[in-house]
Amino acid sequence: MKILLGLTLLGFVFFQSSCRVGVQTKSNSKELLRDQIVAASMGEIGKPYKFGGTGPTAYDCSGLVYAVYHKSNIALPRTSKELSKVGKSISIPRASPGDLLFFSSKRKINHVGIVVSNTGGELQMIHASTSKGVIRESVNSSPYWSKRVRKARRIIR
Repeated sequence: MKILLGLTLLGFVFFQSSCRVGVQTKSNSKELLRDQIVAASMGEIGKPYKFGGTGPTAYDCSGLVYAVYHKSNIALPRTSKELSKVGKSISIPRASPGDLLFFSSKRKINHVGIVVSNTGGELQMIHASTSKGVIRESVNSSPYWSKRVRKARRIIR
């Protein structure tokens, strides 16, 4: 009887620990995927801007997002306007690495960037700038981008 009780208890402990590991793995896989997106986008820094460019040698803003996510087997639309409709809407201050930021000069979304960090109120993105190519830039410190940021979307949930 003691052996049976011991085996039952051991089985229960094993079951509980395997469930906990499963939850951690699920969460960790999202974090790993976000890290993979950030690393892939950072690997494109320095490449030139090209209207309609989807890489690997040149990009436009949505082409960069499209290509970086494609490397992680995530299919996304090709344009900024269509990208702004996918995923989950989140507040800009809650944006995390791998999330997308959308910009406009008036009402129409016309630019997108990938969040690489958001610490201490400093929101950093990688994007394809028409004048500088693929760069890492602070949204908050830029008078140009800080006035134009409109929304954030979470793709990896």
